[in-house]
Amino acid sequence: MSRRRGDDRGQATLELIAMLPVVLLLTGLLLQVGAIAWAITDTTEAARQGARASSMGQDGCSAAEAALSGSLTIVPSSCSAGGGTVALQVRAPILVPGFDDVRISRSAEMPDVTER
Repeated sequence: MSRRRGDDRGQATLELIAMLPVVLLLTGLLLQVGAIAWAITDTTEAARQGARASSMGQDGCSAAEAALSGSLTIVPSSCSAGGGTVALQVRAPILVPGFDDVRISRSAEMPDVTER
């Protein structure tokens, strides 16, 4: 069997192998951006829950930590609460190497109902 001039067999395989690292990198970056967006949403909701608890005279930081999903934790000594206001900071989950210590800060305020 002789090879003909201009034979393109295997060309698609080579192109796929060449593009695979780019596709994997873009997929990883999309997953990382999604994880950060999820962490922002979850942290915002935790801050609101903490502010609600703080406005009722309860410990806002504990309520915020309880409202966070299992993989998110508050950065030590970054939570402050009082008078219906909570500010906290969490570390986003890292899925792609190179994203080191992405921190998300959120705060929320609710009317203080204990003063009435």
